[in-house]
Amino acid sequence: MGVVLFGQRRAKPPFWHRSPLPVADASRIHEAGVMFVTRDEGPKMMAAGWAIWDVAGLHRHQAFELLSDGFRSWQRSGRSTPELEVRFLTEMFERLAPDLPVPEGPVADLPPDVVGRLSTYYTARAWAGSALLVAIDAFDPARRPNWERRVYDAVTRSRVEFVPARAIELACGYAAAHGLPPPWC
Repeated sequence: MGVVLFGQRRAKPPFWHRSPLPVADASRIHEAGVMFVTRDEGPKMMAAGWAIWDVAGLHRHQAFELLSDGFRSWQRSGRSTPELEVRFLTEMFERLAPDLPVPEGPVADLPPDVVGRLSTYYTARAWAGSALLVAIDAFDPARRPNWERRVYDAVTRSRVEFVPARAIELACGYAAAHGLPPPWC
């Protein structure tokens, strides 16, 4: 049941928006997340990852790993639905849509904390986009062309050093199929 506010019901937030702990301490949320990993509790892993992302950043305390591994666990459990998978992945992808500025010069010359933050961010964006396309294929394939272009655009705006191999293959395949210049192929 949702909350009533001035005579209107507000929808209950999705489970990944409900922190597993009523604290803003990323270390404590991470400890809970690790416990959820040992129990293979995908939705709780996702909630812990999202909460850490909110309070400390996606690159801290394994937030991205909790989100992606939790998602896969949730899918395997048989408790997910294609509609809810698309909703989660859409929200994650859209939250990752803005580009983070990447300093000029060779990646090897950047400070490790900068590389870690950027690598996690761009890897997460590519993962969320690729997983979203798979989920859309299962839920509503007619939506794929619009999303495929958005994922392609997001991936190709990234420096190749931060793009996982699967996303590079996706972008190169999309470019070839649509007569676009190959991004890094």
